[in-house]
Amino acid sequence: MGEKIRKINYIQKYGLINTTWWSFRKMYFLTSKCVEKYTGFDFINTQRKISNIIRPLFYPSTCSQKTKSYKGGLSFLDQKSFTCQFKKNMARHLYFDEIPEQNERCVDLNFAVYMQCYDQKKATFEALRSFRTYYDDINVFLLSDKGLDFSEIAEHFKCDYTYDHSNLAYRPCKDMMKWFQRLYDACLYYPDVEWILILEDDVRTRGKIYHTPQAHLAGQGGGNMLGRGKQLNYSLKKYLKELHPDLEINGISGCGGSIFHRKSFMNAFENTDREKWKIIEHHDPRTRGATDFALSALFLMHGYITRRWLDLSEEVTGNFGPGSAFDHQYKYFYGKELTASDILQLHKK
Repeated sequence: MGEKIRKINYIQKYGLINTTWWSFRKMYFLTSKCVEKYTGFDFINTQRKISNIIRPLFYPSTCSQKTKSYKGGLSFLDQKSFTCQFKKNMARHLYFDEIPEQNERCVDLNFAVYMQCYDQKKATFEALRSFRTYYDDINVFLLSDKGLDFSEIAEHFKCDYTYDHSNLAYRPCKDMMKWFQRLYDACLYYPDVEWILILEDDVRTRGKIYHTPQAHLAGQGGGNMLGRGKQLNYSLKKYLKELHPDLEINGISGCGGSIFHRKSFMNAFENTDREKWKIIEHHDPRTRGATDFALSALFLMHGYITRRWLDLSEEVTGNFGPGSAFDHQYKYFYGKELTASDILQLHKK
């Protein structure tokens, strides 16, 4: 009993340390940006370049490639091999344009796209334009969340478009089960694909995919370090371990730029009703309104795994990928209007 209490106290302490780390990281980031604004000295980038020289000395240079069969008959790298491979790839924090050979190493992944939009026409236009630059023939399911009419943009970028008359939003989501239903409908719409990519208006595509997902749901999953980043709370992790004692639990995935296995999601949703979901929300209230927390919990509660995807980065927050194809939190076009050139493209037949 005493050992169990010590273990719980350790985990709770670790959660506090994790929260403190990210609070410090945000303060460091904002302070550095202020220094850059008033002095012109890019402290963050300088620190990154110095770290890129030192960090590889402490990370593995080679890794095993052992695979393991996971639920649904999917084969991924086992946890030890994946962790080693992840650390090896993240030894240097590089911007996409610092790895020029990326598009020569792409993988052939059978996927479709789900994208929910609301009122950011310019950002949606640019997100789809960057995606179509590299994937001209991939199916895209574009849904307006009771927002503006995006039919012209959908037609221009060859999307399957629907206007939903209920507004759910993303954060906070007003009804998580209905949001899951939207994803499920997209899965039904594309029965021949294996994966579904979640595209958002703050995701830019910079190249083709060259890392096969190593989980049923792959996304940010812990940031640059597997033990850091957004995490489910202790109460929910404990409950999930009671359901699946050998379950591998990593950080949160499911934000823009994440990708999930279509059949695994469908199976998870089909076996989840509102009563079961209330138990999840009770353990971690964030799953009630945050779609990334909720999607991660949905996969985990049914024994599927979530991990970091090396083709997704958030460079603006310091979460680098090794030249990731997709970059989240890119809000450069937020609040901007379509230009005359954009409108001309939309009306061009």
